[in-house]
Amino acid sequence: MSNYNFNDIPSRGVIVAGTYSATVSDIQSRESKNHNPLKQVVFELSGGEKISDFLVETDNALWKIQNLLRACGLPCEGEITISDDWNELLGVELQIIVGSEEYQGKKRNTIEYIPKQGDDDVIDLEKDLEKLKK
Repeated sequence: MSNYNFNDIPSRGVIVAGTYSATVSDIQSRESKNHNPLKQVVFELSGGEKISDFLVETDNALWKIQNLLRACGLPCEGEITISDDWNELLGVELQIIVGSEEYQGKKRNTIEYIPKQGDDDVIDLEKDLEKLKK
């Protein structure tokens, strides 16, 4: 017989939209539904919550990879080389802007934007939403 204690399981609900400090905590190599290589990049927020971004390694999605490298303070112009497992990104602290969407009838979080370090264009979603409501 197995005993389980579910009292200390953290909530897996949707994170409130906003800008968060995060650390790149894990990177997994996967395959997309269209059989393209992709990286699942896991960000751990300061409260311990985790959220993933999925970066497909195709020419059409290079801008997203470039954006992440820029936010991590790594070279991202011209031709660059990084390790196959992207270990250079592990432990990097950065800001991420979290949103949410409905997918297959359930609400889930999305990473809307990853600003580069010191980016003046960082938006405050809560303030912007308040402006829209007025």
